[in-house]
Amino acid sequence: MAMASRMRRVWVGVIVLMGAVAAAAETEGERDEAAGSGIESRELFRDRRFPNVVVAMDGTVLALCGNRQPLAVRRSEDGGATWSEPILLGNERSIMGAAVVDEGSGDVLVFDHFLDHRGMYRSRDHGRSWQAEEVTIRPDRLGGVGLTHGAEAGITLRHGAARGRLLVPARVLGPENSNAQEWWPYHYNTAIHSDDGGRTWQTGSPFPVLGTGEGALVELADGTIHYNSRCHMATDALRRVAWSHDGGLTWINPTAVPELPDGMRGTRYGCMAGLTRLEDTDREVVLYSNLDADEGHDLWGGRRNLTVWASLDGGRTWPIRRAIDPGPSAYSSMTVGRPGTASEGWIYVLYEGGPRGAHQDVRLARFRIEALTGAGR
Repeated sequence: MAMASRMRRVWVGVIVLMGAVAAAAETEGERDEAAGSGIESRELFRDRRFPNVVVAMDGTVLALCGNRQPLAVRRSEDGGATWSEPILLGNERSIMGAAVVDEGSGDVLVFDHFLDHRGMYRSRDHGRSWQAEEVTIRPDRLGGVGLTHGAEAGITLRHGAARGRLLVPARVLGPENSNAQEWWPYHYNTAIHSDDGGRTWQTGSPFPVLGTGEGALVELADGTIHYNSRCHMATDALRRVAWSHDGGLTWINPTAVPELPDGMRGTRYGCMAGLTRLEDTDREVVLYSNLDADEGHDLWGGRRNLTVWASLDGGRTWPIRRAIDPGPSAYSSMTVGRPGTASEGWIYVLYEGGPRGAHQDVRLARFRIEALTGAGR
């Protein structure tokens, strides 16, 4: 209740902030906080890509990534102040998929797959140890099998008839199961779901916009699912959203979001984004992370200025934004801490970036909601 009261106070008198955060170079493991920003950032991994961040049921923060190398996991049991050494999963063929915490069993699941390679790891002890499992993903009505590579972390549904369902954003790589550029217009996003704790999965109906991939989703208080999608080669460089009222099986009312850039505004290529929802507030607060930059002369050149946007109405409008890292940055994943644990009150963004370039390393930023709203400053 104390947390809920604090969150409600923070959102009273929210103002739009446009100030950027100064950055400083650092060595691995050192923590940087720009003076007065309230935002801490540190490097967690070198020479890795494709981030996912989740918080286990005991409050342990799990940072994960990997690209054609063993997947790497680092754990923090004190809310992100200190971190374990990396735990390695898989082999040189491993590519990071999405992670999801099963809030019913407490298990943490991590997908490891791309194209013809599909696997999954399960932890029953909040990320300390992991066991490899075979994964069965049934196709959608078009024959497409959902692939979670490049997707934001999944969720456990908390409301409605599908309560307890694991729902993970995914994509289908067109009729040829190919990531070649010629097939991008035929890709589509989707979600895979499991009602048996992650033993079997079903690919849902297609997201109703072709050329999409690398999506993110959150559940609102009334059980509505908000899906936020990257769009490859879109002419307007904006994110696409759609909605589900049946536990993530089907999607309706697709639209472009004028406030949310999909990567740099100078390109049409898009970028993986983070998405999360705050609990215990009087408003439907959804947070989105991506790049806020006009640069970009090719598919991914000029990626920089990682920024977080806030919506107070469940993702329909986005009046608040705050720069997190003005330097080189790219893919991001975002989550929030769990009440009653050391992670409570923290917002976490795991992202590619840093002084060495947008795609060289993976960093973690953490901050409290006041850093976005300006409350108390």
